[in-house]
Amino acid sequence: MPLHLDSIAPDIGPAAENFLRPDLMDSIDDVIYSEDERILHVAHFILDSARFGRVGKLIYTLLRDPDPAESYGIIDIDLTLCTKQTPKLRFLRKLPQSSDANEYYDVENAQGQRLQVETVNRSKIAGELTGTERYVHACAFPFRFDIFDDIDALNRAFGWNAEDGEVGGLSETFAAPASLTDVPDEAADESDVFSILAGTVRAVRDASMSIVRCRFDFTIAEVETALGVIPVALSERAFDLSELAPGKAVFMYAYVKADLALFQDLPKPEL
Repeated sequence: MPLHLDSIAPDIGPAAENFLRPDLMDSIDDVIYSEDERILHVAHFILDSARFGRVGKLIYTLLRDPDPAESYGIIDIDLTLCTKQTPKLRFLRKLPQSSDANEYYDVENAQGQRLQVETVNRSKIAGELTGTERYVHACAFPFRFDIFDDIDALNRAFGWNAEDGEVGGLSETFAAPASLTDVPDEAADESDVFSILAGTVRAVRDASMSIVRCRFDFTIAEVETALGVIPVALSERAFDLSELAPGKAVFMYAYVKADLALFQDLPKPEL
């Protein structure tokens, strides 16, 4: 169940069970079926309690039981943040961590930078993704998030301090898959699929969402990365955000979600 709530609610504990309550299935905003109708994705739009706009989606992935009754069981629950940006990714390789619940890929952006993503609404696309180019909505849920005054300060922290004509360090939109190193952080598991990203903060806003009996107050940073400007989910309970502001450089290890159901494909919820 890759909700990856640690970046916004590291202390959620047993309250996470609220995501399993049937109440959420009373309000279905979109349904996507696989070609053989074996898998379906049910979306529930989440509204920002403070701003009264759409902040994200809960997506339930269901697998059809082979029993003659053909009932569906929930095999995964996912959470994404809304964005209008649509970066194009080339899907290079399906990763061995993939299953009916989730598919993970090595991908490449238009500039040839590589990273790893978790697909959302995978059944929107029939057939294989490997070797194809797709527009996606991307968002990030980091488990490490460091803030610097600028890219030069970020590079100095890594030991880069080049003079003119020398390599200056990481670019402002550096990206790499988790496989760049073994397990670079004690918070990461060896089976995790995540990416290493540098970026520049373009905007910061507070957000609040209520899901059944859970209320989440958190921060969304719009960060310019190798995927363009993407929303990044953050909380002061998980990170020190005292220096977070537009223009700051950031470095993160993050779970990157690539939603294949684009904004324009989905119906608008009734407000």
